[in-house]
Amino acid sequence: MSIVKIFKFLGGAFAGLIVAGCSSITNLSPEKFPQNPSGIYTLSMRAHINDGGVVKGSVKPFVVIDEQTLPMREISSRPGDRMYEFDYNMPKGRKEAKYYYILEYKSDTGAGGVVTRSFQSDNVYTLKVADRYIMNMQFDRGHIGAVVPVVGRGFNSQDKIKFGPVFATVESVTRDTISFVVPPLESDKTYDVELVSASGKSWIGAFRIDRSELEVSPAQIDINTGDIVNVIFNIGFKAGEKGYYIDVKTNIPSAVMMGEVFVKPGHDSVVVPLKGVADAKGKLFIRARGFAEKVVPVSISPAQIKAEPVDSATAEQVKEQVNEIDVDVK
Repeated sequence: MSIVKIFKFLGGAFAGLIVAGCSSITNLSPEKFPQNPSGIYTLSMRAHINDGGVVKGSVKPFVVIDEQTLPMREISSRPGDRMYEFDYNMPKGRKEAKYYYILEYKSDTGAGGVVTRSFQSDNVYTLKVADRYIMNMQFDRGHIGAVVPVVGRGFNSQDKIKFGPVFATVESVTRDTISFVVPPLESDKTYDVELVSASGKSWIGAFRIDRSELEVSPAQIDINTGDIVNVIFNIGFKAGEKGYYIDVKTNIPSAVMMGEVFVKPGHDSVVVPLKGVADAKGKLFIRARGFAEKVVPVSISPAQIKAEPVDSATAEQVKEQVNEIDVDVK
């Protein structure tokens, strides 16, 4: 072989090694798998071969797990994707297993002929089976007081739900579902929702609070001065351990008397007396966190003075007294 041919052969082989050295494997498997009844978990990866001499049909992917080198199957029919998977059956009583990938293929180097090459993943990975995990919230927006189920596995009565800056009331807990009540926070905003347990925090998702309508009855107040009417405020959910304050203001403060509006813990409504003390027309402006402002018209009329009825006997006495006065005058 001439020196030129030898140089070309060695140069081509060396270039092939450099190209092959840039190949890589990307692990597509999650670090944690939700536990399932069958105990089978799918490992998947994508291979990138930076070698122009790959012989068609020669690529062989493997996963090395439990000290066994096992062949993987291709999961994409598109040329160049090189995506593969393997169904691993986790032995009973185990919750994790370590593994890595190997890829073998044949490369046509030209003058050097066809050679077999291989490379493996840069890391050794750990497959972990989680018997406690979160899948999702059943919905991600609603008004305060709405009950939101979170689906997953492994919940218990010690779990808490943190909703933005506060802890939400937990409505119910089963092993597979934990339901919480959307707390009274500012509406038209989005808050992070987390599961808080002894093992730490887990992000569940983001929830947007929509503005809702506060129920107030009566919707319009018409009374006379001196009269009292009971005003009912219904928030539609049970107030938390600190209760729930409702701010009520009016543009006729000298004409009405009304106490503080406060829903006690565990209650969903409150009845507050309102007394009309002067003739006026105005409005109540009702504001509560998470609700749209409610406006209730108020009309206070002067008290009606009613004439006392006079019976016939009294009328006859008055008539006789008038006649006596008339006689004396004559």
